[in-house]
Amino acid sequence: MRREAFARFAGERTLIAIPHLSFPGIGHMQHVGAGFAWVPIPYTNRAPASDAPFADPRKNGDKP
Repeated sequence: MRREAFARFAGERTLIAIPHLSFPGIGHMQHVGAGFAWVPIPYTNRAPASDAPFADPRKNGDKP
């Protein structure tokens, strides 16, 4: 049953969310030889803009 599900997911490139995998835990299955591989979505940690109000404690009312 798992093999059939993986084959369908890989064939349709179904987006899958698996919370017990490493972050981000979202991706798709890919055919690799006689098996399958997990391919996570690309993720880049984006830092907030330096001029964002929450980036500077003096601008959002917090005490430094």
